[in-house]
Amino acid sequence: MLEVLSHPFMQRAVLAGVACALACSILSVYIVLKRMAFIGEGIAHSAFGGVALAILMGWNITITTMVFAVVVAILIGVTARDRRISEDSAIGIFLTTSMALGVVFLNIHRQFTADIFGYLFGNILAVDVSNLIAVAILAVVVIALVAVFYKELLFFTFDEEMAKASGMPTNLIYFLLLFLVSLTVVLSIKMVGLILVSALLIIPGAAALLVTRSLRWMIIVAVILGVGAAISGLVGSYYLRLGSGAVMVLCLFAAFVVLRLVRALRRG
Repeated sequence: MLEVLSHPFMQRAVLAGVACALACSILSVYIVLKRMAFIGEGIAHSAFGGVALAILMGWNITITTMVFAVVVAILIGVTARDRRISEDSAIGIFLTTSMALGVVFLNIHRQFTADIFGYLFGNILAVDVSNLIAVAILAVVVIALVAVFYKELLFFTFDEEMAKASGMPTNLIYFLLLFLVSLTVVLSIKMVGLILVSALLIIPGAAALLVTRSLRWMIIVAVILGVGAAISGLVGSYYLRLGSGAVMVLCLFAAFVVLRLVRALRRG
């Protein structure tokens, strides 16, 4: 570990990975409990359209993708909350449309760019100071909002209908979650890529659900798993010469399998 941290780029990568894991792990609990897993994946893949648009127009990729992802998330939310179209159908509509727009934008651009490969698969080792600061701020924002609205999110997550009947602004809370997921996706794709970021938004929460039903403990377990996977994934990828994002996700999956086996043995 000391050898790994002797390199400045690895120091930045570890800090960014921990911050990214914190944000993703906390949100993954709510995503899993509210059965919004497909939303995380939908927003992650739809961000491809934002990346392609930024490349075509020569705009800032992070800002353009963030705006694009937030707009898509709002459109998904508005369509899904209408009740006439199911949430998974709304996600499928906007996911495929965004991906198609991305392909069209790249065809118009007609020039190969390494940015696309980097955003598809991520490269946490290339994280610079500005990326590190951005993802650190993201982690602080997610932690602060979850702490401030903990009771409201708890009520909304476990009994939305009762929360709505009691006068709680459930739509506002729902769109707050969508906004946080969008923000997290955009700032995390630099680390693990569009393809793998959805795993970080699902597996920690799903694994935590195997061992506890308490929301507070689910968040704690998910964060431990997420941060542990980020650190072990980076160290493992350093020595194995493998893609860091992929190794991080595989570490998370290994933890999920172990917890699943432990639960099965306890029941047996």
